[in-house]
Amino acid sequence: MACSKKATNNTITAIAEDSLNKTVIEALGSNTEKFYNTTKDLLLVKQTGLPETSVVRFIVIQTSNGKIIHQGSFKPGYVQWKTNDSLELFNVPGIIPAHKTQADYISIISLSRSSIQ
Repeated sequence: MACSKKATNNTITAIAEDSLNKTVIEALGSNTEKFYNTTKDLLLVKQTGLPETSVVRFIVIQTSNGKIIHQGSFKPGYVQWKTNDSLELFNVPGIIPAHKTQADYISIISLSRSSIQ
C-alpha cells in the first residue's frame, strides 16, 4: 500500500507541475526562468532571451492552485525574491538623472498573505 500511495503523490506532483507550466506558457511564452520562494508555495517566473532594451514581463504563481497572484514588467532591471512573500523590483526608466541613484528605482512588492489563499 505504501508504494501505491507514493506513486499517487508523484502523479499529483507531476499534474501540478504540468498545470504550472501551462499557466506560464499562456502568460509569458516558453522562454522563461523560474524561481521558487523559500517555502516553495510561490513561483516567480520571468521572460528570458529578450534583447536588453526589451520590456521583461513577470508573474508570481501560487503553486497550490496555479493562480497568478501578481504580474508586472520592468525595462531594464531585475526582479528577485526579497523575502518569502515579497519581491525586489529594479526598474529604470531609461537613463538615470544625475540627481538620482539606482536605489531610487528599487521598489519592494509585498505579496500579502490575504491575497494568497
